[in-house]
Amino acid sequence: MGTDLTWKDKHPVSSVQWVPTSQVTANDYNPNSVAPPEMDLLQLSIEADGYTQPIVCWKTGQDRYEVIDGFHRYRIGVERMKLPELPIVVVNGDRTERGDRIASTIRHNRARGKHQVDAMSDIVQELSRRNWTSEKIGRELGMEPDEVLRLRQITGLADLFSDREFSEAWESNDIRNHVNGFCPVPGPPRLVSQPDAPGPDTNVSETGNNTEEGAV
Repeated sequence: MGTDLTWKDKHPVSSVQWVPTSQVTANDYNPNSVAPPEMDLLQLSIEADGYTQPIVCWKTGQDRYEVIDGFHRYRIGVERMKLPELPIVVVNGDRTERGDRIASTIRHNRARGKHQVDAMSDIVQELSRRNWTSEKIGRELGMEPDEVLRLRQITGLADLFSDREFSEAWESNDIRNHVNGFCPVPGPPRLVSQPDAPGPDTNVSETGNNTEEGAV
C-alpha cells in the first residue's frame, strides 16, 4: 500500500508477550500503594474482563524481567490468581541503569497522579547518591525545581546538597535553617527572635500608642 508503519515498532504496546510468571519480579522502590478495597476491585476487573493492560517491564537479564509499572496487576496475577504466565511489554531496552528504571516507574505513577511523598523523597535521595543532579532528576521525573528541592529537604541530610550546584551557595547551617523554614527536621525547635508587635487583643492608635481592644 506504500504506507510506512515502522513508526509503530518503537511503541512497546506493539509487542505484548506472555512470559512465565517465574521470570517476572517486582521492583523494590515503587512509591505507589493501593488500599485493600481497590486491590479487590482490581482483581474483580481482571477476573471479569481479563488483562486489558500489560505489565510494563525492564529486561534485566536472559529471560528475566523487572516490573516498572503494573505492580498491582502483577501481584493479582501472581499472588491471588496464581497464573502461570503474565502479559508484559518491555521498555527502554538500550538503558539498563537502575536510576533509569526508577525514573520510568515514577513517570508512570506521576502521570496518573499517584505517589507517596515519603517514598518519593527516598527515591530522590537514591538518585542524588547516584550522582544525578537536581536538574536531571527534575527532567527525568517530570518535576519542577522547587519540588525536587522540597523532596531533598525532607530527608534532613546535608550530604544530599553536596553536589556543586548547592555546595557553592549553601553551607550546612544555611541548609538546616532553610529546611526549618519549610518542613520539620529532627531536633529541638529553633526559636527566632522577632521584633515586638501588637498582640491579637490590642489595637494601635494613630499616634502609635497601644490601647486595649474596645477602648475609645
